[in-house]
Amino acid sequence: MERSRRLWMEVGVWLAFQVFLTSIPGDSLPDEITPSDWLAHSGVYAMLGALVARAGHVLGWRWRRLAAAYLVIVAFGALDELHQQLIPGREAALEDWIADTVGAFTGMLGGYLIMRTRLARWLA
Repeated sequence: MERSRRLWMEVGVWLAFQVFLTSIPGDSLPDEITPSDWLAHSGVYAMLGALVARAGHVLGWRWRRLAAAYLVIVAFGALDELHQQLIPGREAALEDWIADTVGAFTGMLGGYLIMRTRLARWLA
């Protein structure tokens, strides 16, 4: 399989996993919101950011393209929060979207920095 196709397929699989998670009805989730909920949001979006940064690095993207990709992830996070309003027992929350955006930034930065090290040989 072509290298870039494989990288974007991995991003797509992760996005599908995220949509699956946010489509779980609210009655199947814990009742109380805890800081671990925000950590989960940040972690899921950090992984997405890292996968996108990895793909961008392998494809030779410059920082402007990575910044544009970050804005796409931020927009996806907003749409994901709005999507949750359609799911029984779920709602959109500004705090969750903020956690998504912080996680995406952290993941993209971490992914970018890791891809500049020798670890990139095993991750590309």
